[in-house]
Amino acid sequence: MAKKSMDWSLTLDTGILKVDHKNPEGEIVKSQEFTLATLFDGIWTELTDFQKNMIAYGAKQKMADACAVNKDMDQTINDRIVTLSNMWSRFEEGTWSQKAGERDTLKKKIEKEIAEAKVILTPELKAMFEKLGVKC
Repeated sequence: MAKKSMDWSLTLDTGILKVDHKNPEGEIVKSQEFTLATLFDGIWTELTDFQKNMIAYGAKQKMADACAVNKDMDQTINDRIVTLSNMWSRFEEGTWSQKAGERDTLKKKIEKEIAEAKVILTPELKAMFEKLGVKC
């Protein structure tokens, strides 16, 4: 069975959703906390425990899904922290889903630099880029 890279917990009264990031050996290395109550304009205390748990489950699931990769432990702890922080920022902005837009991939950046003559192509560099599928 695969080892979990993250453990989640919720403090119901404060709305703090905590994630412990673990190394491949299962040891907690870093933790992050997200205060769900801040997203609900002061009504957190009025919610039932059931409602709080439902909210926490949805937030946790959305954030954990953002970290999903084929082999979870291949993603570094810092990668997961950045991903979760970015997702939390979207939550604070009131954005649940973000449309996939034009991605500025490394390949596109290299092709742009080549097109603008900002990269000097030696025969070796050109051959390597072409092997990687970069248009030269």
